[in-house]
Amino acid sequence: MSDYRELTNIIHTGVRQTAEQENSEAVFMTSSFAYASAEEAAGKFGGDLDGNVYSRFTNPTVELFEKNWRC
Repeated sequence: MSDYRELTNIIHTGVRQTAEQENSEAVFMTSSFAYASAEEAAGKFGGDLDGNVYSRFTNPTVELFEKNWRC
């Protein structure tokens, strides 16, 4: 039988835990995001400001996956 401890540590390396002490990154199950103002929304949708606009375009869950699993 293999020792899975090393693999478990590799999988969990870099996981940023919040005060909830979760074992994995949060999954953002939303299709849209809120903005403080119409100007902020326009800036993000127009590409002048960084941030999420719509889950098919930008999504914190997908961004995290891409960052952690690049070949």
